[in-house]
Amino acid sequence: MIAEVRGGGLAACAAALALHARGVPVRLVAPPGTASGPTLVLNDVSLALLRELAPELSIAGHSLEARQVRWADEPVRRIVSRAVAVPTEHLLEGLLDSVARRLPVATEPAGARWTLYAGPEPPAVGRQHLGGRRQLLAVTGEWRGDRDYVVESVQDGWLIAFPTATGAVLQAVLPSAGRDPARQLGHLLRDSQLARRVVVDGPPRVFEAAPFARTPLTGDGWISVGRSAARLDPISGEGTPFAIRSVLLAAAVVADVESGRVGRAEALLHYRNRIALTVLAHFKSCAAFYMSAFSAHLGWRDEIRRLSDAHRSLREATTPPAPGGLTLRLGRSGLEPVRVG
Repeated sequence: MIAEVRGGGLAACAAALALHARGVPVRLVAPPGTASGPTLVLNDVSLALLRELAPELSIAGHSLEARQVRWADEPVRRIVSRAVAVPTEHLLEGLLDSVARRLPVATEPAGARWTLYAGPEPPAVGRQHLGGRRQLLAVTGEWRGDRDYVVESVQDGWLIAFPTATGAVLQAVLPSAGRDPARQLGHLLRDSQLARRVVVDGPPRVFEAAPFARTPLTGDGWISVGRSAARLDPISGEGTPFAIRSVLLAAAVVADVESGRVGRAEALLHYRNRIALTVLAHFKSCAAFYMSAFSAHLGWRDEIRRLSDAHRSLREATTPPAPGGLTLRLGRSGLEPVRVG
């Protein structure tokens, strides 16, 4: 076997499908049980990437027409932005079925020339460039509103609320959930104008939400993808597209190195740089975005400082290509050489 993908989440399934599509013999090593997480809001980019990997994939979710945004002191804006709210468990069931139709699925690794790590644990001891400690609270409830979903900043954090096929989901991000997440969520809702259209029906689940990147991202015969490589802040809405793009690039690296089109060292360097540059830009944009709403909040000022620290440490750990030299880019047929401007 040339390649093995370890993990049971979205990135692992996408990596196995991407390698198979490039003609690389691959098996998926998925732990028993289905990974879980907060309900996903998939935009058009996410849907297109998923359907490119698995055209038969049925994404049965609740259609959202537009989003209403109230951020900092700005007036409420309505932005036409179609999306689909999909429970993570349902999406993964469909992806695992698509994988099983194409290639072997196992529960124990058997060894391969390449291993793509897509689980939460990194494959090697290294450094996590962590941009904060904030947490996401997720709770279900009853929806009392139109088909728009809402994004809103309040005094202590920000909220996203959207209808689903069975009710509604409310997610809130704040510097720390503390010892009583339900009480914290109540405080946020009392300050809300838009998200109060969700009538909460139970206690929230708590998830880590701060963005990070890990180094190293590659090693001798292995590549980290998806959450094993990096996590984006949920405020961006780009977590799923980023995870899928990382596996598409990793699959091209493996396929093109195996075919002899590119050298191993230059292909792995290109992968590391592309992931690092994406996360560096993400750290910077998140810091500016949060500064616009929470510059006077002590907890959020600490989060912004941690974003700056993570940006600095990741930049120091990154080796960009020299101006005038050659690097690579991902084209439709694989990795292509380009000259750095």
